[in-house]
Amino acid sequence: MLTHLSRQLVFVLLLATCSVLAACANPNGGGVQDYGSIQGTVIDAKTNAVPGNVTNATISVGDQVTRPSTSGVFNLAHIPIGDQPLTVRLDGYQSIDTTVSILKDQISDLKFIQLAPLTISR
Repeated sequence: MLTHLSRQLVFVLLLATCSVLAACANPNGGGVQDYGSIQGTVIDAKTNAVPGNVTNATISVGDQVTRPSTSGVFNLAHIPIGDQPLTVRLDGYQSIDTTVSILKDQISDLKFIQLAPLTISR
């Protein structure tokens, strides 16, 4: 027959085991975390050229933010796996808000991010 103290110990161990297993089941939850990266190039959708002000662009995935090089190239590393929000902003262009799939230990190449110039209506 289990004593009261033994039952409490069994309960605590069971609870701890369930907590660990639950954390491991979802890599975006607590516990184990896996990561991937993204890369791409920002270009003008109309001209297919790199905008002159491209280094002012911001590319964000979750809470990570970067700016592209003068050639429009960017990369972000150490992004949690799974579907993540991607936002690209540059003055004079329509912003892009979409979702990217981040895979464990892989670089997701987004190729060209085509920004559409804002049109001025008169």
